[in-house]
Amino acid sequence: MSSIILPWDELVEREDVLILDTETTGRGQYAEIIEIAMIDTTGNERYRSLCKPERPIPITAMRVHKITDRMVADAKTWVDIHETVEKLFEKADYVLAWNADFDQRMLRKTANRYGLQWKTKYKLHDLFREYRELRSDRLGHSLQEACGHEGVPRDESKAHRAQPDCYSVLEGGRM
Repeated sequence: MSSIILPWDELVEREDVLILDTETTGRGQYAEIIEIAMIDTTGNERYRSLCKPERPIPITAMRVHKITDRMVADAKTWVDIHETVEKLFEKADYVLAWNADFDQRMLRKTANRYGLQWKTKYKLHDLFREYRELRSDRLGHSLQEACGHEGVPRDESKAHRAQPDCYSVLEGGRM
C-alpha cells in the first residue's frame, strides 16, 4: 500500500477522519454487525465494541473472524450502542475503510433491523477500491493479501477483527 494516491496521504494527516471496520454475521438478508471499531489517524482508539446479534452467528462467519456466540453473549446490542456510534460519525468529515461500501451498507442494515435510522452524513473513502484500481495486477484484494503484497506488518492471528483491521488500514496509508 506504499503507493496509494495523494488524497489518501492527505486524509491520514487530517483530524476529522475516522478509520472504520466492522465484522458481521455474513452478507445475506439477516446479516448484522457483531463487532465495530474506529480509530483516528493518530492511531487512537475512538470506539470498539462487540455487539450481540439477534440470531446466532453462522459457522461460515465464525470461521472468518473467529467471533463466537459465547463471545457476544453478554455484549451490548446494536440498540445500546447505536447513538454512541452515530455521534462519533457526526464529528467526522471523512470515514476511511477497506471495502467501505460494505461497512456503510451494514451500518444502515443493522440500524434498520432494530427500527433505527442511520442518518449520519460523511465522505466515505474506500481504500479497497483505490487499491484495486492501482494494483489491477494483483490477484487478491483482501486486506490481508494487500498488506502482504505491500509489506505492511500484520499479525495474521488477529486478521478479520475490527480493531486490528483498522490499524492495518492506517499503517497502509502511512507507508
